[in-house]
Amino acid sequence: MEIKVIKQEKDLLEFELVGQDSTYCNLLKDALWQDKDVEFAAFKVDHPLTSSPTVIVKTRKGSPNKAVLDAIESLKKRFSELEKEVLQGIKK
Repeated sequence: MEIKVIKQEKDLLEFELVGQDSTYCNLLKDALWQDKDVEFAAFKVDHPLTSSPTVIVKTRKGSPNKAVLDAIESLKKRFSELEKEVLQGIKK
């Protein structure tokens, strides 16, 4: 996955997820909203067939970069737990 940073400030990060669709962005946005230091998290897609999503993260305090990394770690943990549950269900 290629990431293109569009704008980076102390409390704001805007980046494009090249080659992704809204599925991954929805998961990331929802994970970001779980962080109390995130003031705003959203994404936009100019056209679903010709453009990649742009993610925007604004923080109340702390780094938006860290908020994104924390959200990704949270998603990894959730999917690892899901994988274990699915595998246990298949073995039964």
